[in-house]
Amino acid sequence: MKRTFRILGMVCMAVFLSLTLNSCSDDDDSDLDSNLIGKWAYSENTSNASDWIEFHSNGKYTYTESYYGNTYTDEGTWWTSGNKLYNKVWDDEDERYYTESMYYRISGNRLYFWEDEEDKDDPEIYVRE
Repeated sequence: MKRTFRILGMVCMAVFLSLTLNSCSDDDDSDLDSNLIGKWAYSENTSNASDWIEFHSNGKYTYTESYYGNTYTDEGTWWTSGNKLYNKVWDDEDERYYTESMYYRISGNRLYFWEDEEDKDDPEIYVRE
């Protein structure tokens, strides 16, 4: 009887360990949506101000903003999971990396961004160049 309980206990332990100890990386559900790769210009650019973002196939991006002749460029990494886009950038002020996320949708040559579900009806719109 003791032997049966010991074997049953070992089987239960093996099942428990196989269910709880598995190798998972942080980005198992993350991917690079190849539909994003390329250069996108903000749809409301003017002659005095413009911004665009370029997603590269290596998981890096470049965001450029030009305002009355002054240009600001930000670079970082990006990835997607479901309908969310994540980007990781360096903050010079805090001297640390941080991650931002936003929802996105692509329709034809337009890219729609919004921060939370409440903003879904008023997205920022970018056009593929």
